[in-house]
Amino acid sequence: MRCAKLIRALLSASLVIGTFATTAPKAEPGHWPRGPVRVITPYGSGTANDATLRQFADRLAKRWNQPVTVENRPGADTVVGVGAFVAAKDDHTLLFAGAASLTIVPLMKDKVPYDPMRDFVPISTACNTTIIIASAASSNIVSLADLISRARAQPGKLRWASGPSLPKFLFDAFLKTQALDMLYVPYKETTPQVTDLGEGRIDILVTGLVATVPLHQAGKARFLAVTNSERAPSFPDVLTVKELGQPVMSADGFSGFFGGRAMPVELRDQIASDIRMVALDPELRINLERIGQTLRVGTPPDFAAEIESQRVWATELARLVDFKSTQASGPGPQR
Repeated sequence: MRCAKLIRALLSASLVIGTFATTAPKAEPGHWPRGPVRVITPYGSGTANDATLRQFADRLAKRWNQPVTVENRPGADTVVGVGAFVAAKDDHTLLFAGAASLTIVPLMKDKVPYDPMRDFVPISTACNTTIIIASAASSNIVSLADLISRARAQPGKLRWASGPSLPKFLFDAFLKTQALDMLYVPYKETTPQVTDLGEGRIDILVTGLVATVPLHQAGKARFLAVTNSERAPSFPDVLTVKELGQPVMSADGFSGFFGGRAMPVELRDQIASDIRMVALDPELRINLERIGQTLRVGTPPDFAAEIESQRVWATELARLVDFKSTQASGPGPQR
C-alpha cells in the first residue's frame, strides 16, 4: 500500500513537472531584473519565514544590483498574501510561501482566490521550518502525554492557537485522531499569540520555533515536541512527535520562492540559480539555524515534486478530518 501511494505521488509529480516545462512561455530578450523586485509573503513580520526571506532578500539584492523589498500580507491561513500575489500579475513580484499554501489551505477552505495547480511556478525551496508545540508555563502541561490526559479530563476547556496552514492542519489532525476537544482561538498575527501564551490566556501554541524562544528562555513556556521529522539542532532535547508516538503530526514545513503562471522557463531557472548561489554563503546557514530554520535549496523540478508529494499526503490525511467543520471559533480575540 505504501509503495502504491509513493508511485502515485511520483507519477503525479512527473505530470506536474512536465506541465511546468511544456506550458511556460519562453523568455523574451533582455535582462531581469530591470528594476526593484517585490517579494510578497503571507506571514507576519518577525515570523520564522519572514526572517528567512529577509536573509535571502538582502543577498539577492546584492546579486541583482536592485532593491528587493519584502511585503508582509498575513491573514486567513495565508490566503490574503497568496491571493495578493496572484492578483499582482507583475513579473517583478515574487511569492515566498510554504508549500502548504498550495497543498493544505485549499483543503481547509471552501474556496481560495487562486488555482493552486495553475497560478504558480515553483522556483526553489529555501528552508524547512521547525514547528514547535509549546505550552504556557502557567498551564502546568509538561509533556504531550500530559496534554492528552488534561484535554480528556477537561473537554472544551483548554485553549489553543496556531500559525497558519500547516501547524493548524497538523494539530487539528492530532485532536481528531485522539478524539480530543480543545477550544481554538483565532488570530491574524503571531505576536499577539505569543503574548497570550506567555500570559496564560491560551494554553497551547503550535507555530514556528523562533517566535516562542524568548518565552521559553524567560520560563513562560515549555516546549513539548517538534512536528518535524528530525529534532531542532538548537533544541536537541525536544523530541519529535513521531518519537512521542504521534506520527499523524509528523511533517516538514518547507517554504520557498514562486513566480506567477506566466513566468518564462528561462527566468525561472535564472532565479533558481541565483538563489542557489546566494545560499552558498556559510553565514546564511548559521543565521537560519539560530532561528530554528534549516537551509534547503534545490531546482524547480525538485520543488515541484515536493509540492505534489505533499499534496498527495495532505489529501489522504484530510480524509481523517473534516477541517472545514473545525473553523468555528470559541471566545477569544480575532486579531
